[in-house]
Amino acid sequence: MRIFLTFLLFIFVVSCSKSKKINKRLDGTWNVVTLKVNDPATNLSHYAETTGTLEFTTEGKQSTKGNYDFSIDYIFEGNAYQLVENGTYSLIDNNCTLTSSENEERTARIIYINKEDLEFHLDIPNSKRLQMVLKKND
Repeated sequence: MRIFLTFLLFIFVVSCSKSKKINKRLDGTWNVVTLKVNDPATNLSHYAETTGTLEFTTEGKQSTKGNYDFSIDYIFEGNAYQLVENGTYSLIDNNCTLTSSENEERTARIIYINKEDLEFHLDIPNSKRLQMVLKKND
């Protein structure tokens, strides 16, 4: 029993420190480089013409929470779409829960992040998954 509790504590500490490290790197403004739209209804993926930014503001160095502001325009299958949204986010490992200012929750996943690059997957309920590659705005 003691070994099991020690193991759980270790997993919790590693998980928290990973989330804090990701949150520290996430802080700032990111420019969308590529956007891939996955349509679960047709099981097809397409790259979309896109412009826009994602901005993340952390609550502090040791935090796993913060605020976000998305402003993305993209063209998919000849139609223009906008993703303009802001709210709060929280991280658990690579999983990100976004809560908009209208209290709508979305799930997202950080696939890869370093000081300059971010791959971010965003699920839009009852719709599509957006897979974005972004560059940090200096």
